[in-house]
Amino acid sequence: MKTLRAFLIVLILTLLSASFSTRAQARHRAQKSSAPRWVMTFDDEFSAPSLDTSKWTTSRGPMNIHEQPVQSFRPEDVRLEKGALSILSERREADGCEFTSGEISTLNKFAQRYGRIVFRCRFSALPGIWSAIYLLPASGDWPPEIDLTEYRGSVPDTICITNHWRDENGHQMEHMDYVNPAVDWTQWHTYEVVWEPGFVRWSIDGHVRAKSVQGVSSVPMYLRINTAIGGVFAGEPAENGWPKTFDIDYIHVYRRSDQPAPILGVTYVPPAPAPNLNGAAAGVSGGGDAPAWSFGDAVLVAALLALWSAAAFARTDRRRMTMALGVLVGASAPWYLLWRISFINGSFWWIALPLFAAELFGAAQILGFHYTIWPRPEPAAAPGDARPRPIFILIPTVDEGRGVVEPTALGALAAREAYQKAHPQAEVTIALCNDGYVAGSPDWRDMEHLADELGILCVTRREGGGAKAGNLEYARQFLGATGEALIVIFDADMAARPEFLLRTIPPFGDSRIGWVQTGQYYRNLESPVARWAQDQQMVFFETICPGKSRLNSAFICGTNVVIRASALDEIGGLPQESLTEDFAASILLHARWRSVYLPEILAEGLGPEDLSSYFSQQRRWAAGTLGVLRREWRRIVLPASDGLTGPQRAQYALSGTHYLCGLSQLIFFAAPLLYLLAGVQAMNSVSLLEFLRHFAPYWAVTQIAHWYACGRRWRWRGAILGFAAAPVLAAAFVSVLLRRPGRFVVTAKARRSGRAGRSLRPHFWGLAVSVLALIVAAGDPERSALGAVSVFWTLYSAAVLCCIIWLAVEARAQASESAKATRALLERPALPADWSLGEYVYRRRQAREDERSDETLRP
Repeated sequence: MKTLRAFLIVLILTLLSASFSTRAQARHRAQKSSAPRWVMTFDDEFSAPSLDTSKWTTSRGPMNIHEQPVQSFRPEDVRLEKGALSILSERREADGCEFTSGEISTLNKFAQRYGRIVFRCRFSALPGIWSAIYLLPASGDWPPEIDLTEYRGSVPDTICITNHWRDENGHQMEHMDYVNPAVDWTQWHTYEVVWEPGFVRWSIDGHVRAKSVQGVSSVPMYLRINTAIGGVFAGEPAENGWPKTFDIDYIHVYRRSDQPAPILGVTYVPPAPAPNLNGAAAGVSGGGDAPAWSFGDAVLVAALLALWSAAAFARTDRRRMTMALGVLVGASAPWYLLWRISFINGSFWWIALPLFAAELFGAAQILGFHYTIWPRPEPAAAPGDARPRPIFILIPTVDEGRGVVEPTALGALAAREAYQKAHPQAEVTIALCNDGYVAGSPDWRDMEHLADELGILCVTRREGGGAKAGNLEYARQFLGATGEALIVIFDADMAARPEFLLRTIPPFGDSRIGWVQTGQYYRNLESPVARWAQDQQMVFFETICPGKSRLNSAFICGTNVVIRASALDEIGGLPQESLTEDFAASILLHARWRSVYLPEILAEGLGPEDLSSYFSQQRRWAAGTLGVLRREWRRIVLPASDGLTGPQRAQYALSGTHYLCGLSQLIFFAAPLLYLLAGVQAMNSVSLLEFLRHFAPYWAVTQIAHWYACGRRWRWRGAILGFAAAPVLAAAFVSVLLRRPGRFVVTAKARRSGRAGRSLRPHFWGLAVSVLALIVAAGDPERSALGAVSVFWTLYSAAVLCCIIWLAVEARAQASESAKATRALLERPALPADWSLGEYVYRRRQAREDERSDETLRP
């Protein structure tokens, strides 16, 4: 613990230092060594009520150039609206011209030799329009000219990029048009032009699109912005569709610290610091590297302090710490999303909107998680006595086989023995609900033989329908398990511990309790897939379910549950039209009945042995849950006086939509690949520093809060499995959308040879595409901030995919060993004469746990 504390203290001090000097570090990284840095020399955010005439001059009258445009400039057509410069173009006669428009320039007010110009603008796509931002020589001698951007409405898929110069042969120019039909230039895009001795480089949305090394100007130049209409270059103006605007959000000009200062007119003076939305100073200074704090920095620091406190002090008040971290998450998520929404790239809306929706969905699930686990008092139980009620233990089985079902039946017998020892008058009936006949299993009679051997009942139905729910309902009605009875359900592989009934029956003394649910744990942890799947399960059963219980929202999980028969009678029994009858029944029952969750290990089952079985399980759960959501959404969304409470509706909405995470995972996977391989940009350009200042605090807070909520343990294996299941979860969503949910399939209890490769095909393809994207990115030395972020997430995805493939290989390698261990768990030798059945089950489990402990201690 001392080593951990020391490590965390060093880590936190390092991160605090990094956070405190964010801007200084960014500048230092840009310099690398002694290289000069960029210093802002001119900017206009166009946020004032009117145009700043100390920086700009407006033009009036016709534009006399050889392209012969047909508009006249008017200062009235240059407007500042909604924080942007808007140049209006419309059909109006003035000065002998058919159209009017606007033009501004920094002539005689600002000019500079060399530098970096960054601006954000959007155009109007109408034939005859020609909008441009360009540099002209301050001396008035033309050429040179550097066209920063030009757009003609008659060629809507093209940005014109041109460098003009003069040599001994006269006027020369180099056209480097960027053509992309997939880009909507009427949406906002960010442009950057770097003008250095020997070259000019144009970038759009972080991607370099052109570079010129010929005739590069070396004279001071000023800015000009305008919209011309008609003429030789722009083409015939459209008859209709006027007026149109050319909008500029901002324009910034920088120079290298070792380059000449601006000339002519007003020299740039940085604006006085003013708090912006992030709490940092607005404007950029070319002076010292003063530390800058933001809201995100404060959130990150608070989260790191919470992490240190939680790890360093074993007696930290868990309730207060959980609440504090919940508040931090609740503050950081909306703060990040409000910043993020302004960077949605409308040009690629088909990926930009899904990406933001995926982030919004993730944030909603995170906030819902912390709402669920928020510390609340346990609901008080009403006094009563549940002992006189008859108890029916139902074990549904299809084709799992005797080796799987027998330990479950033995566990039920041990639980009955322990309960009747404490309550001798208790009536406990155990029945195998045999669906093997209707499923066509060749060994269906084995269940009847097993029941005869153990002295329990076997109910075999001859007519199918309703899958597991139909099987249970048939047995329930056949046995008369209605009215005041209590129904205990164990899946075929879930072996109860002797104390199961002793712990789950007493809560029914409260007449309001409809069911008592317990956790699901695996006992075949020799299998790596089962071990990883248990990691994923634990987040739900150890962290989320207790919170749901405090909100009276713990739903039935299909097994290891006790249900009041009269509650089932009220809703007509378990719903048989759903693949997840448990979830569907809970929604119907919770309108009147309360639920209890016991966070104890009272039964253990068999987890999936391979990824194919795991994927089958996840698809069934997803299709069933989403299907229930589609049918019962009115009960969940719409309030009703006799329906679910507000907290219950919130909990069912969170659980019902959870499996949409498959879609969001695929979107998160695809977005960086599209950027690296095709230049499809889901976000508008943003600096790496700006992105990290918002995303890093949000990410750090959510990760730390989740770590603490999960008992200060990283559930990384469960997260990797969740990513692995994304394709099948997405497929389940599509099947529900098309009303083809599929059929009920029992999770395989043994490894299914030959299917692992097929189930991993999407993952192999995903890894191949990720590697290709990284190779392409390696060939881009001038990577933008978004490029760096995309490379990071692609590396992350590739690493996760490698872990998934390794898990499949490891599961295959250990298949024989796991099979032997599983068979050992399932074998039942003859009982010693002086042992009770419960004692045998207990000792067998204890011996197996001792064996696992020995294996853990081995080097």
